[in-house]
Amino acid sequence: SRSVSAFRIGGGGSLTSAIGSPFALPLAEALGMLVDPAGESLYATGLHEGVGSVVSFAVARSGRLTARGGAPFPIGGVPDGLAMSRDGRLFAAALPDEGKVALFEIVEPGVLAPVPGWPAAIPGILRPGPLAFLPSTAGTEPAPQLLAVGQAPPEDAAVSVVVPLPGGPASVSALAFGLVGGTLDVAPDEGRDRLFVSLPGIHRIAVVEGAAAGRPVQAPGSPFAVPPVAHQPAGRAVGPGGGRLHVIYRSTNNLTTFVVREDVSLVP
Repeated sequence: SRSVSAFRIGGGGSLTSAIGSPFALPLAEALGMLVDPAGESLYATGLHEGVGSVVSFAVARSGRLTARGGAPFPIGGVPDGLAMSRDGRLFAAALPDEGKVALFEIVEPGVLAPVPGWPAAIPGILRPGPLAFLPSTAGTEPAPQLLAVGQAPPEDAAVSVVVPLPGGPASVSALAFGLVGGTLDVAPDEGRDRLFVSLPGIHRIAVVEGAAAGRPVQAPGSPFAVPPVAHQPAGRAVGPGGGRLHVIYRSTNNLTTFVVREDVSLVP
């Protein structure tokens, strides 16, 4: 439908369409979107005249979206995963067919400027897919931005963490799982150096510890099996405090919630 819908979230979690929703999207095929940390700008990606592009909307408190002026901005390839830095200054888009990740500075809301040296290849990743900027673990000291990159299907599953610097990425760590099927999502724990990684090729979820510190290892028992009624784990959300993991499944169109135990095992 070449549109994007906006909803207001009620106190009980109910959804109500924002006034004017859905809003027209000037892209031939919508592929992804994200909202900046302030909740004031929405960025949507897709194809414009056959070229991977991004467009921006201003987000009102009512939920109404207003397209910012200008033509869709080309990003160097057909985009897959998207991520924005915690301070809202960097926008990253995976370009799996190019084998690279594009990186832009957000000069002002809706205005992107390519970071020199990008799009760039990511160490340990042949086909970038899911992306996630990681929370800072450096306390009060300034800490570099860290970007986690998962490998998209049909390549083997792998995850890499880099510092996205002008001139290109600086490798922090990389972990190859030695498993087929790639990854469909990488979700960080907000309070720990921990990543939850979907493994759709084997219907399991990996838990990786220490990737931001440069020492990635799988937690004992990882990768963990999903329930028999679920197949191809894809998107996931980590609950407050890291005690719950919510997972949606691509093949079976269902959702499960796991308890994350103290020993890091996952229990449906």
